[in-house]
Amino acid sequence: MQQPVLYVFLILIFGMSAELHAESKKINKRIDALHKLLKDDV
Repeated sequence: MQQPVLYVFLILIFGMSAELHAESKKINKRIDALHKLLKDDV
């Protein structure tokens, strides 16, 4: 495997994991909001 290909591969993986991390943060915020709403109802 050539070096440039390896670098591109690494950049792609880092980009994807960063996007997934951002998405999971958004999802966690939504879950927290739902949890608060449920607590208020009880």
